[in-house]
Amino acid sequence: MANISESESFEAGIYRIETTDPVGGGENGIDNLPHKQLANRTKYLKRIADEVVTARGASASLGDRLDEFEPLDAETQNALMAAAAAGLSLAGLANKEVEKSRTKRKQTGLATITNRGIITGCTVSKATGSSRNLDCASGSVFSGGQIFPMFAVGAGAIVPPNTDIVSKTCYAFLYLDTNKVVQFASTGFGETVPDGAIPLYLITVPANNTDINDPNLTLVTLTDIRRVEPNFPVFFASAPYADVVLPFPVTEADYAITLDLVSILGSGFQRGDVYPGDRNVNGFKIYYNGVSDSLSVRWEISKPNL
Repeated sequence: MANISESESFEAGIYRIETTDPVGGGENGIDNLPHKQLANRTKYLKRIADEVVTARGASASLGDRLDEFEPLDAETQNALMAAAAAGLSLAGLANKEVEKSRTKRKQTGLATITNRGIITGCTVSKATGSSRNLDCASGSVFSGGQIFPMFAVGAGAIVPPNTDIVSKTCYAFLYLDTNKVVQFASTGFGETVPDGAIPLYLITVPANNTDINDPNLTLVTLTDIRRVEPNFPVFFASAPYADVVLPFPVTEADYAITLDLVSILGSGFQRGDVYPGDRNVNGFKIYYNGVSDSLSVRWEISKPNL
């Protein structure tokens, strides 16, 4: 014959066996469930009773035992309060130091450097033979560490009409299709250039500018924002970089920077290196001196003496 297995827990309720319950014994049988729940309560209460007996010691009751302790005098109470306050202050200082180490003394993140642009040509102008369209001249571009030809496109991108009471902007850009052919397009108002594309021009469209009152885009402004590198891949006129904003600014910019190149698009004889620069208390730049594109760089700063 075996005993019921007990656990030290105060059951919320005791199950009532119903007339429809099938008879069942054993460890998990329905007939033994109420007994098990009562046994669990008993074991739970037994532990508490043992603690009370131990706490009262040789006294007749726990109340008598507590009465034996004399109240602390004012000086002792003040000393204890001062010690507690000092302990809390030290604990708060320790927590601040731990938090500073966790956040400011060592910070890390991921940055992306894009390295694509124009080698020659690819200027954008307003189309004369089609309403609210743009032309793109021929030229060559670099993207993904490779060079691609760009063939002239007439009326290849549409400038959307602006019926609002304020001016709006959009972009003209180039992108590679699935066949690695360079295509010309424009964004809608308020949209950014798609990932992997090459920005060409910022287009500013005045308020109430439509194909009815300005079909030739006379009042529309085209601002050249191309990155032109005529000597690609030999050298760059300006090194591509990524801005890093520190999650937690520091007091001095003499922190150490570690960079780890996670992935790139393209490689070859001038894969190049990444290096930090322009340290500031709230961030720095990561520069690149190769021909690859879409570099993913994990950075980490450390400043132990902060």
